[in-house]
Amino acid sequence: MNFSILLNTRKRISYLENLISSVMFKTSSFENVEILINYDNDDEETNLFKSRIFYPNVKFFSGARPHSLHTTINKMARQSQGRFLIGVNDDIEFLTEGWDEIILDKVESFKSDRKIKDDVIYCKSSCTSVDHVDTLPYGSCPIVSLEAVKCIDKFLYEEFLGLGGDSSIYRVYAELDRVVDVSEVTFDHLMHNTLEKVYTPDQTGQEMRAKSFSQNLDPFTFDISKEVDILRKHIDNN
Repeated sequence: MNFSILLNTRKRISYLENLISSVMFKTSSFENVEILINYDNDDEETNLFKSRIFYPNVKFFSGARPHSLHTTINKMARQSQGRFLIGVNDDIEFLTEGWDEIILDKVESFKSDRKIKDDVIYCKSSCTSVDHVDTLPYGSCPIVSLEAVKCIDKFLYEEFLGLGGDSSIYRVYAELDRVVDVSEVTFDHLMHNTLEKVYTPDQTGQEMRAKSFSQNLDPFTFDISKEVDILRKHIDNN
């Protein structure tokens, strides 16, 4: 299995259906990709939608609504089989044809050029979000190797309740100089690709932002030293 795509969803059936379709039609080897979807156990719409999906590599998980969205992402990450994990929102659409082969080729070139034997890798893609801070080089849809996730026992920091997970985890791999540029792979963030959409979120978006803004935690100064040290030791031992 090459990739595991991880996401939370809540009552966004049209977006979720579009996401799954875009993965199916834009992936060179769909059989080597799995999609892991977490939804709240009071979300009857998603539960009904699940009954219409018969692909064995599209897997649904349900439970109580999490306090931090990253808790369920990390839980799914620990059950993932893909060499690389991709964290997305349910309103993401895969735009790039053959994105999976592009990433794998870029990673192999990166490792070959630097004579890297381990698989501690972060891939930085592109995204259409107009509220993404362009001067900061993190990817809105983080792509991280399963090997790295297993080493630090997390894909994203659960301290962040919503916003901030993508930028904080990027800093770990940037510190280690393990960021692979795959910017030709582009994701369309459908509810963030215009200012009008950003300023008029749906109920799920409003609730997520309110939770994020309720905490005073800066992803760009958050302490990442523990994870950096763990991964650096792993790299040195390989």
